[in-house]
Amino acid sequence: MDNQSQINKASAQKAYQSLFLLIDDAIIIIDQQHKIIQMNPVAEALIGIPQNKAIGQKFDAVLASQHHIALSLEDLPTHPVKLLHNGKTRYFRLSLKPLPDQQGYIVKFDDVTREQNALNRVDELLSSYTDYAHTVGHDVKSPLGVAIGYSNMLQSELEQGTEAHLFADEIFYTSMRIMHICNELLLLSELQKRDKVDMAPINLN
Repeated sequence: MDNQSQINKASAQKAYQSLFLLIDDAIIIIDQQHKIIQMNPVAEALIGIPQNKAIGQKFDAVLASQHHIALSLEDLPTHPVKLLHNGKTRYFRLSLKPLPDQQGYIVKFDDVTREQNALNRVDELLSSYTDYAHTVGHDVKSPLGVAIGYSNMLQSELEQGTEAHLFADEIFYTSMRIMHICNELLLLSELQKRDKVDMAPINLN
């Protein structure tokens, strides 16, 4: 290797090292046996163990001892991993990529806390809406039953075609429409409680 090639290689290594140290994401480099070779400062702070104590230990064992999380690098979870960092709960999506020389892997922690908190908030709102819809649906149906019963009784007692009979008809059919809306509301609240909704084609004809 000539002198210029050595200079170029040294420059590339220096640039790589600078990027490794300055990048905002937590990165851990492991060997083929999943033992830690190197960690950047962000990873040290996140995992909660200095690099000189982590090197040589298995990545999953360190994560288990420091954060009580059991996972396998052969089958990384598709859902974000929850870690306690600086007294706050944060969520990270783990990715595993082989090193260019195939002598190990890069484990990257992508911080998805904001996205996960938003999803958690949506779940909370949906749950609150479901409870609200269920309660309102039942609370409205009870007095509606009384209105439907009395209006039906008036329909049978009043003379057909009179103004009073028309009013009784309007009360009855309006109450029935509201009852139908309540039933649809209750059905929607039940559907949102299910983990899976069976889909099927509809005959539009």
